Amino acid sequence: WLFVPAYLNPVASAWRLAVFNLDTEQRSSFRGVPTPLTAMVVASLPLILWFHYGVAEGWILHKWTLYAVIFLLSAMMVSRFPLMSLKVKSWKGKEAAPQMILLLSSLGLLIFLQWLALPLIYVLFLVLSLIFRKQIV
Repeated sequence: WLFVPAYLNPVASAWRLAVFNLDTEQRSSFRGVPTPLTAMVVASLPLILWFHYGVAEGWILHKWTLYAVIFLLSAMMVSRFPLMSLKVKSWKGKEAAPQMILLLSSLGLLIFLQWLALPLIYVLFLVLSLIFRKQIV
């Protein structure tokens, strides 16, 4: 049972990619969190531990925290929540506001927080998708 969390994320990724490839609704927005965004967060955890050891030592090393993170990330991948996509027809006007906010904020977070920024960018993506939900759907 200890290895179940290790398999959960790849299985959820495969399920998400299969649904994404068959779904015709996901042309201008996503249903569920994209696999590369989730992979970015998972890959950032050891990097945060390595480069920001003092900040992350207490919570990132705890197995139940890692289990919860893996479960939540996997659940968000296979969810059907409408989320924004970076596929924008025009980068001018209100249509591209959520993507522009995400890109500029992500750049600022990466400059100042480095690897610690990656999980925050994930959360920012979710928050902006909820704020601009009417515009996304």
